Amino acid sequence: MRKIAVYTLGTVLLTMVVSVAFLVPVNAQTTYTQGIVLNPASGTLLPNGSITITCFNEPAHPLGVNGSIRITDPTGVDWDTGVQSFTVGDFDSDGILDNSLTVIFPDDFPGASTDLIGEYSIFCDLWSGPSTDPDPGEATPIVGAFWQFFWISFNVVPESIIGAVAPVGVGLAAFMGYRYYNRRSKSIAS
Repeated sequence: MRKIAVYTLGTVLLTMVVSVAFLVPVNAQTTYTQGIVLNPASGTLLPNGSITITCFNEPAHPLGVNGSIRITDPTGVDWDTGVQSFTVGDFDSDGILDNSLTVIFPDDFPGASTDLIGEYSIFCDLWSGPSTDPDPGEATPIVGAFWQFFWISFNVVPESIIGAVAPVGVGLAAFMGYRYYNRRSKSIAS
């Protein structure tokens, strides 16, 4: 019985040592997820509406992230945030700290509006550290540039079945009224 216990204990310890040896990373680099998130997510607005734009980098870079967001309207006019430091937080609530820059268009851009119907482009440019050049000794410099689009449209999809049925009902009621009064006027004339 004692031999089995010592043998089992030795096997468990050897397995743990071998497992730990395979978990030690060699020249590991952090993989960063980057992108642009829109709210509303559909990216379609009515004229004079507003949209929340978040450019992010996850996980948060140890040297911080700087960057800018530029928006171009359908006529080619640009609005830019200028270079800003991204905040550290968890904007997507996934439990991982990230760097993000959130703006609301057109509220955060003086003189901008969403009264033009068409396609608006968003360009987010970001980099780690204080400048676009990687800092000396920076293990994992990041640089990212992303495009995204949103649209201003006057077409409205009905939000309930009433919005789709009402025009059909009105047309049907008008037709039934015409038939009723048409038959009534024929019976009175006879």
